[in-house]
Amino acid sequence: MDTRQQQLQLSSSNEQTGFRLCYGSQTARTANVLIPLQSLEAGNPCEQWQGLTPLSIEPSATVFCNDDYLLAVVSSSALETTDMFAASHAGYAHIFRLMQEHGYPQLLRTWSYFPNITAATSTDAYQHFCSGRSQAYADNISSPKQHEYPAATVIGHHDEGFQLYFIAAKEAGISIENPRQISAFNYPASYSKDAPLFSRALLHRSATQQVLFISGTASITGHETQHQDQALAQLQECLRNIEQLLVNASQSQFPKTRLEDMTQLKVYIKHATDYPELRTALATRLGTLEQVQFFHADMCRPDLLVEIEAIVIQPLCTN
Repeated sequence: MDTRQQQLQLSSSNEQTGFRLCYGSQTARTANVLIPLQSLEAGNPCEQWQGLTPLSIEPSATVFCNDDYLLAVVSSSALETTDMFAASHAGYAHIFRLMQEHGYPQLLRTWSYFPNITAATSTDAYQHFCSGRSQAYADNISSPKQHEYPAATVIGHHDEGFQLYFIAAKEAGISIENPRQISAFNYPASYSKDAPLFSRALLHRSATQQVLFISGTASITGHETQHQDQALAQLQECLRNIEQLLVNASQSQFPKTRLEDMTQLKVYIKHATDYPELRTALATRLGTLEQVQFFHADMCRPDLLVEIEAIVIQPLCTN
């Protein structure tokens, strides 16, 4: 097979090959997973992970893979419960089972979407999610090392259901942390009884390319939210944190990369009324918004107004 067909690629094309992910409330018969996040721009965006072929579609999961990567969706029917601890625990246990079953033992990237993420209860849904994830690690991974935690996004939508998908690999990635922030897995217990188990970014290399997965990144320094009630200032803080991750990735021999060179940026915005100002600011900063998607969403803390995740895919130079 042509090596290029085995490379992981990401685009917004409408081709019906590879793994197809769509957003919105549409009925997307061609989507392998539908995330009920509302785009803040016209249309219902989709993205296409190419270089992957279907391995299996079963009641509990949809699985795509190539020689290096496994991308799978845990069926929402397997996560149907209002108990977020139980849903998270079941979802991550399912991830570990699929990784073992198909022979991709290294978890690189996870995405989790569910409603009422910071519902006003004694313990909010995000904290229950973190506890369920931690229990799944304890049940399935003996003495997990910090560098084994994947990059991650956990976002709240305004619909129903828990959507969970992930990327795993045969070879381990390199965890990238941010000196401007305390690592999430070392957060004080005041945020969550069980710490969020993810890396700020994760760099993975195959024989022909390298992929930098940048986790959902918010306006946090140390462990504290910055710029309360100031969406534009929070956006700028997010970008500073991402730029620091790019600097740290370059120390692991990832090519020096600018924000303008991202393969994809997803911007999650809490208040839709902030979208015009944030869009204008980001367009000014990047020069183009071709690689950017904007969504109306909730973050893991009530005081966070914006969050950004990113992916950079680079071919490896061969002599």
